[in-house]
Amino acid sequence: MNAEELAGIPVWVGREVVERQIPRLYAELAAAVQNNANGSRQAFENERLRLVEELARADLTSLTEAQDRFLREKLHLLEHLGEHGIQEVEGVLFRNSLDVVTAASEINRIAGEVTNAIDRSSQIKAALSGLIDPFKAPDDEIVLRVVFDHDASINDIVDLKKWAQEWHDIGRGVAMAVGASPKEIRVVGAQTGSIILTLATTLAIARVVSSVLLKALEVAEKVQGLRKAELEIQALKLANSQAVDAIRAQADAEKRAGLEDISQAVAREHLNLDGERLAALEKSVAKLVKFIEKGGEVDVVLPITMEQMEEPQGDALRLKKDVTRIRELEQAMRALPYISGGKEEGDEG
Repeated sequence: MNAEELAGIPVWVGREVVERQIPRLYAELAAAVQNNANGSRQAFENERLRLVEELARADLTSLTEAQDRFLREKLHLLEHLGEHGIQEVEGVLFRNSLDVVTAASEINRIAGEVTNAIDRSSQIKAALSGLIDPFKAPDDEIVLRVVFDHDASINDIVDLKKWAQEWHDIGRGVAMAVGASPKEIRVVGAQTGSIILTLATTLAIARVVSSVLLKALEVAEKVQGLRKAELEIQALKLANSQAVDAIRAQADAEKRAGLEDISQAVAREHLNLDGERLAALEKSVAKLVKFIEKGGEVDVVLPITMEQMEEPQGDALRLKKDVTRIRELEQAMRALPYISGGKEEGDEG
């Protein structure tokens, strides 16, 4: 995570947690449950509903993937927000036979973790104030942060030329599919380390990219899981080659079937495409899937203007749902070690 993203953490926490008064709502629910435990038989349904409503409204889609990971793994905050936070609260209250004393203690513990995360966020704000401007997505565009990592890394000018051409083809095919120009995918920033290219584009283009990305991650998760199983069997040194070959063949089959399914799904959404535009789209789909399988990442960051829509419609609604699911799959993929698939036909170097 770069410094601008880190500086954006307190901005997001202030808007999505503090202004929604989520710590107070947790405390009020804990107090109501504790009163019930003390024998007052006080109902706590109103407190639960008020908390659940605000947890549901906390929007994670304006975070970058790195910010999401930091808030989840370092500040331990995101597990208490959104759908996961709602399930956590209702699990404490209802999913087991209700022990109100234990329930009150658990709600207090969660409230304490949320408050601690806010305090640490405030420390970040104080440390960076006046030094680093927070990362802010464009108000009317979607940000795509393309991470060149693992087998999709850029180590020399040969890699640079190759991946520049690949992303030209990806962008061109998607843009043509929605009747746009490739120039509507703008380069707005870049950073080193694991090289990250920051792009800004339209809702229509981002919608296609996120749809392909979601399906590509589903395929990649299966393929990486099978490759992990293959290495585990090889490590036993007792397995015969047939078992290894069978898993390897299954991984290849999953990859081929997944690519075909993605191409067909995208084509169904764009039935009016002529031959040239359809061919360009299929090419971009194949290259984006390959990029993800090689360990590259594409992070979709939504603008605050979209987050503030009370009831997003059409493409905006589908994009918000896709981004939420993409983040879930990215978390699952992080739990799997990256395993190289080796060089493929057409790779240089």
